[in-house]
Amino acid sequence: MRRVAVLTLSALLAVPVAGAARTREAPWFAFGRSGGNIAPFRVEIHADGTLHHSGAVRLARPADPVSKQRLDALLRLARTQSFWSLPRVIRCAGSLPDYAYLFVTVGTATSTRTVKVRGGCRARFSRVFAGLEAAAGVLR
Repeated sequence: MRRVAVLTLSALLAVPVAGAARTREAPWFAFGRSGGNIAPFRVEIHADGTLHHSGAVRLARPADPVSKQRLDALLRLARTQSFWSLPRVIRCAGSLPDYAYLFVTVGTATSTRTVKVRGGCRARFSRVFAGLEAAAGVLR
């Protein structure tokens, strides 16, 4: 009887808790505007889909969370646009020092990257930024 209990306990310890091996942290995002001579803002889309915003920005539905499917789609967008290969700071030709930077931060379970762009010379960055604005319901 004691041997069965020891074997059962050993088996339970060897098997991870259901789902623990497959658990994956959902992505999270932040984006906004900083620096320059225009009012800054920041929008955060948390891993659970909740939104937080501050500064000179208005959201259409600030209490409505972003769906898990939309979070996954935003992460796919960042990946298809090779977001992680963009330089961390981009100063476009012709952008003056008093121009504000737009920034995007993408976080996953394994990495986090922030990219800042002054000017409009990086279409890949602009597509990710536009996707985040749409998901958060930024009003213009």
